[in-house]
Amino acid sequence: MRSIVKPGDQVNIIQERNNLSDKYGRTLAYVELQDGSILNEMMVAAGYAKAYNKILCLELPKYQQLSLNAKTNKKGLYLYVDQF
Repeated sequence: MRSIVKPGDQVNIIQERNNLSDKYGRTLAYVELQDGSILNEMMVAAGYAKAYNKILCLELPKYQQLSLNAKTNKKGLYLYVDQF
Protein backbone atom coordinates (compact mmCIF):
# COMPACT_ATOMS: atom_id res chain seq x y z
CA MET A 1 0.00 0.00 0.00
CA ARG A 2 2.97 2.31 0.54
CA SER A 3 3.59 2.41 -3.18
CA ILE A 4 -0.03 3.46 -3.79
CA VAL A 5 -0.18 6.42 -1.42
CA LYS A 6 2.85 8.02 0.18
CA PRO A 7 3.13 10.36 3.15
CA GLY A 8 2.42 13.86 1.91
CA ASP A 9 0.21 12.75 -1.00
CA GLN A 10 -3.02 14.69 -1.17
CA VAL A 11 -6.24 12.68 -0.84
CA ASN A 12 -9.91 13.50 -0.58
CA ILE A 13 -11.89 12.27 2.40
CA ILE A 14 -15.48 11.42 1.49
CA GLN A 15 -18.10 10.73 4.15
CA GLU A 16 -21.68 9.54 3.92
CA ARG A 17 -24.03 12.01 5.58
CA ASN A 18 -25.54 9.40 7.92
CA ASN A 19 -22.28 7.55 8.68
CA LEU A 20 -19.79 10.05 10.03
CA SER A 21 -18.44 7.88 12.85
CA ASP A 22 -18.85 4.47 14.44
CA LYS A 23 -19.94 3.65 18.00
CA TYR A 24 -16.35 4.16 19.20
CA GLY A 25 -16.14 7.64 17.70
CA ARG A 26 -13.85 6.64 14.85
CA THR A 27 -14.26 8.61 11.65
CA LEU A 28 -15.81 6.64 8.79
CA ALA A 29 -14.74 7.75 5.34
CA TYR A 30 -13.71 6.75 1.88
CA VAL A 31 -10.18 7.81 0.90
CA GLU A 32 -10.08 9.01 -2.69
CA LEU A 33 -6.66 9.17 -4.30
CA GLN A 34 -5.55 11.77 -6.83
CA ASP A 35 -6.32 9.42 -9.72
CA GLY A 36 -9.91 8.98 -8.49
CA SER A 37 -9.45 5.44 -7.16
CA ILE A 38 -10.66 4.61 -3.65
CA LEU A 39 -8.02 3.32 -1.23
CA ASN A 40 -10.62 1.46 0.85
CA GLU A 41 -11.66 -0.62 -2.18
CA MET A 42 -8.07 -1.38 -3.06
CA MET A 43 -7.30 -2.60 0.46
CA VAL A 44 -10.39 -4.84 0.60
CA ALA A 45 -9.73 -6.25 -2.89
CA ALA A 46 -6.13 -7.01 -1.92
CA GLY A 47 -7.22 -8.84 1.26
CA TYR A 48 -5.79 -6.33 3.74
CA ALA A 49 -9.14 -4.98 4.95
CA LYS A 50 -12.67 -6.33 5.02
CA ALA A 51 -16.22 -5.13 4.82
CA TYR A 52 -17.65 -4.21 8.23
CA ASN A 53 -21.24 -5.40 8.27
CA LYS A 54 -22.33 -3.67 11.49
CA ILE A 55 -22.76 -0.29 9.78
CA LEU A 56 -24.81 -0.01 6.62
CA CYS A 57 -23.11 2.11 4.00
CA LEU A 58 -23.95 2.72 0.38
CA GLU A 59 -20.97 0.71 -0.85
CA LEU A 60 -21.40 -2.27 1.52
CA PRO A 61 -22.52 -4.79 -1.15
CA LYS A 62 -19.52 -3.91 -3.32
CA TYR A 63 -17.13 -4.23 -0.37
CA GLN A 64 -18.66 -7.57 0.66
CA GLN A 65 -18.10 -8.92 -2.86
CA LEU A 66 -14.53 -7.62 -2.97
CA SER A 67 -13.87 -9.24 0.40
CA LEU A 68 -15.35 -12.56 -0.70
CA ASN A 69 -13.22 -12.49 -3.86
CA ALA A 70 -10.08 -11.82 -1.82
CA LYS A 71 -10.91 -14.67 0.57
CA THR A 72 -11.73 -17.10 -2.26
CA ASN A 73 -8.49 -16.25 -4.06
CA LYS A 74 -6.37 -16.29 -0.87
CA LYS A 75 -5.17 -12.70 -1.27
CA GLY A 76 -3.42 -10.65 1.40
CA LEU A 77 -4.15 -11.83 4.93
CA TYR A 78 -6.38 -14.60 3.58
CA LEU A 79 -3.22 -16.33 2.43
CA TYR A 80 -2.52 -17.05 6.11
CA VAL A 81 -5.94 -17.12 7.83
CA ASP A 82 -9.54 -17.89 6.89
CA GLN A 83 -10.99 -14.92 8.74
CA PHE A 84 -9.84 -11.77 10.51
